[in-house]
Amino acid sequence: EAIKKGYPQRLIAESAYRYQRMVDSGEIKVVGVNMYIEEGWLQPMEILRVDDAVRDRVVKRLKRYREERDPVKVGRALDELRRAASREDVNIVEPIIEAVRSRATLGEISGVLREVWGEHQEEPIY
Repeated sequence: EAIKKGYPQRLIAESAYRYQRMVDSGEIKVVGVNMYIEEGWLQPMEILRVDDAVRDRVVKRLKRYREERDPVKVGRALDELRRAASREDVNIVEPIIEAVRSRATLGEISGVLREVWGEHQEEPIY
């Protein structure tokens, strides 16, 4: 119930806020942040851009991977995982391993689990 109401998240956020205020005011000293700062050492970070050719190769490889597998076997393994994930008394490790052995992708396995369990949506702190 505390997690649903955001209690731990609120405590963490409040603590982080108080700490940052103390660093900003100089009450807490952090070398390289608010004391003994060396001018000019921090360089702008270059953003990683994935080359279109690399992306195209990965997409092509994924398509080939999916074409070379047995779709019936993959479907059965994902259905079994779906059934297992729907039950609270079943360990889903074996069905996941079987799905991997059938050559299901991580995205497909994750999709089944999201379908059954949904996605965690963090509630606003305030």
